[in-house]
Amino acid sequence: MFCRGENRYLKSFFSESYLPLAGFVQFRKRPALFDNGEHSLKIICLILLLPVSLFAQAVISEVLYNEPGSQTLLEWVEIYNSTDSTIDLTHFLFISEDDTAHLSPDAYVPANSYAILARHLSALDGSASFEGYWGDSSGYWGDHHNENYPAFNARMNLTNASGAIYLLRENGDIVDQCVWSTAAGDGQSLERDGVDPPSGSWHLSTDPDGSTPGRVNSPKETQSDIETLTLSTRLISQSKGEALDIDYSVPAGSSITLGIFDDSGRKQIALIDKLSGKGQVSWDGRSSDGKELSPGVYLLLSTISGSETSSKCIPVVIAP
Repeated sequence: MFCRGENRYLKSFFSESYLPLAGFVQFRKRPALFDNGEHSLKIICLILLLPVSLFAQAVISEVLYNEPGSQTLLEWVEIYNSTDSTIDLTHFLFISEDDTAHLSPDAYVPANSYAILARHLSALDGSASFEGYWGDSSGYWGDHHNENYPAFNARMNLTNASGAIYLLRENGDIVDQCVWSTAAGDGQSLERDGVDPPSGSWHLSTDPDGSTPGRVNSPKETQSDIETLTLSTRLISQSKGEALDIDYSVPAGSSITLGIFDDSGRKQIALIDKLSGKGQVSWDGRSSDGKELSPGVYLLLSTISGSETSSKCIPVVIAP
């Protein structure tokens, strides 16, 4: 047996914790079905060598940057470990805004599980803390069956509207990061869509509690699942002074635009221009200059923009 092309990782296999990455190993074997010694079977194996690094398996999986209600000091970050071994977090740096900090000397993430980095983990005086809100308020973390995942103090001060956090190796290499530019609702966390690095897509928590510390993230809802557009009627009579009421609801981080068009595609009036949340708008069959439109069929066009963009066209009728 011999190697064609020396693999520079082989010599450091045990000391550097590497698995085979790029070498060609060639075997020569005389097959049994040939006995004249004139043929040989050549087997070439390509062995892929991938560096094994626990750092690559620690990811930021959830962030709560907008505390519930008027509470303060309740910000936290969840770390997930997808390996079969415990990850020692003492070899990491955590950057929050302008703060750079080593993590607690006893911080770790269990195998295939979660750990929480909390701004204020616990408090014996009853003041706001992670343990007081997500635990049993005893002042100690880990003394209740619901407190079944490790949690540690970490220096942080997260902003609601936009911000960023980073998990680094001690040499400065970025292991993972989370950047946000959308405000979340009170007590609503930002959750990662998947746990495989590098950083992927994120969504606001859909869990009834607003967040899922120490457990599997809530499923991401598609925009079509949570956007609604309801019309009171599709026919209005000008002679009776009727109006069309439109109720709308769009997901956080999205906006809706509504307009009325004639059958030639000309816009007659803009009813809503990039509004968010829930609301109602009425249309009395008039154009943008206040004139009554002629009886006929018109089109209500709604466009919802956000992480996804969707449009819907609904015919409405003006009767004499």
